[in-house]
Amino acid sequence: MGIRSIITKDLRVLTRDHRALAVLLVMPMVFIAILGFSTGQLIGWQNENTSLTLMVDHPADDPFSGRFVDLLRRREGLVVAVASDAASARKEVDDGNCTAALLIGPAFRERVSGLRLRDALQPEQGALAAGLAGLDVAIHTQRTQPIAQTLTRQLVWATALRFIVNETLERDPLARAYLAHASPSAATRPALVEECPPQTWVTPGDFRVMAYQIIVPAYTVLFAFFLINIMARSFLSERRQGTLDRLRVAPIGPFVLLVGKTAPYYLLSVAQGVALFAFGRLLFGMSWGSAPGMLMLVVACTSLAATTLGLLVATLVRTDAQVSAYANLLVITLGGLSGCFMPRAWLPEGMRTVSLAIPHAWSLIAYDQLLTSPWPDMSRVAACCVVLLLFSAVFFVAGCWGFRRMCLRQGE
Repeated sequence: MGIRSIITKDLRVLTRDHRALAVLLVMPMVFIAILGFSTGQLIGWQNENTSLTLMVDHPADDPFSGRFVDLLRRREGLVVAVASDAASARKEVDDGNCTAALLIGPAFRERVSGLRLRDALQPEQGALAAGLAGLDVAIHTQRTQPIAQTLTRQLVWATALRFIVNETLERDPLARAYLAHASPSAATRPALVEECPPQTWVTPGDFRVMAYQIIVPAYTVLFAFFLINIMARSFLSERRQGTLDRLRVAPIGPFVLLVGKTAPYYLLSVAQGVALFAFGRLLFGMSWGSAPGMLMLVVACTSLAATTLGLLVATLVRTDAQVSAYANLLVITLGGLSGCFMPRAWLPEGMRTVSLAIPHAWSLIAYDQLLTSPWPDMSRVAACCVVLLLFSAVFFVAGCWGFRRMCLRQGE
């Protein structure tokens, strides 16, 4: 019996195990699709969840505040609706139907009318020092949405300053006359700025594309390491059935035996990575970046690290209970530390540093360079692949040591 026979036998066993295939191939696709539906990012499906939705209550008989609402409607990325009263506006927010409620009080017109142009140009001083509250304007959001509160407040405040400048200019004849007759000087002419070359494969502000440039590789890395669980259970099953003992007495060395046992899972992991990126391309329209060949190299190196780590764990666990406890905990913990559940940029700096001790992080760094950067640093991608290969070598050597200990325990 040679290495080819071992690989062929294990490939047949793997392809017959439909549950394992479902975990490795179908489940990550389902996870990515669910995230797509929940964020409204499927191709061709427009969803207002990608915009800030603002429910406004203002005095219905006041055209002055109505002009301010019209100015808000012209802001890009902001969907404005008018509520019947303040209570219904708050209820829409509390029910989760909109991002925030903007409550414009009856004193809004009087307070804006009392402002001068200097107040708008120096808002941190004078009548505008209190911010929106000084204009009889309030913002209501859910307590669990502090970021929405901050974004809405800044957007409304910027629009309010623009509105105040326009209104005060209408009442200031000197400023109006100056602007009408002043000719642009050299200091006020727009500077010539050299435009950057346009990006050919991704638009920086296109969230519909960028979301999947992060989600797909993150779940590809996470589920690649689910092989740890499957490989450990396979080794336990072969030990119970005596298949592993028969392979040990065959005229092949332990190195060849372990390579033969690991290779089928490696091939399956590579196929999984290719399938998930094809799935992301076909269904979500994600880009493979400017170097698809390097993308496949990262897939191959990640799969090698995952399968060799699976070999190490498989030689150390002794029971199904240990597989359920240790393997699952290891997969979820390493995935969480590295940034598989959220973008690495959101992780604290200390956690990003600690995560460099596990292979997941290096895979994600390489994918980030290839999929989100318009000009990827290929030397950094190559360095990540080298680190993944070093992880693989360490895991395989440790797996050989674990296999030797396992054989000694069975021989006692």
